[in-house]
Amino acid sequence: MKKLPKLFSTEKGNAAAVVLIVIIIIIIVVWIVVLVGRECTNDSDCGEGYYCGSDNNCHEHRIIEKTVIQNQYDRAAYIIAFALIVGALILRFGKKQKEKK
Repeated sequence: MKKLPKLFSTEKGNAAAVVLIVIIIIIIVVWIVVLVGRECTNDSDCGEGYYCGSDNNCHEHRIIEKTVIQNQYDRAAYIIAFALIVGALILRFGKKQKEKK
């Protein structure tokens, strides 16, 4: 028979081995629980109109609709043009009245 390594020949060594085995078992159990808790791993696991997200859950595809906004700047352009014309007329006829006096 082979002799066991020195680590397992004492009570401290046995306790260390038991603790190591318990930690490994806990890690394996947690890993299995995480794998079982996943709803999906790729898009084919989800239904029609759904995709598999990075959190391993199925999410519905969102449809983004583009809203077309038509701005009408005609009225503003007419007001600005009218104000420019009135300003030019005031400047032109204002100078003539000063020259006549």
